[in-house]
Amino acid sequence: MKNGKKNWVFCDGDLPPAGKDASFPGHEALMITNVGKKDASIRIKVLFEDRPPYENVTLDLAAERTVCLRLGG
Repeated sequence: MKNGKKNWVFCDGDLPPAGKDASFPGHEALMITNVGKKDASIRIKVLFEDRPPYENVTLDLAAERTVCLRLGG
């Protein structure tokens, strides 16, 4: 089975409440891994239940690398 496709859907993004330690706030993160042998250009569209989407968030991800995008908090 090959890893990855051209279009992915990540159905998560619920921001957890702040914890007891204010120096370590709750947050969500989207981790993306490029398992391919070629660099990838990535375009992200973030959907919300209560506001318009953020569109055309872009990043470049080198081959065989990963990136962690912090989504809030």
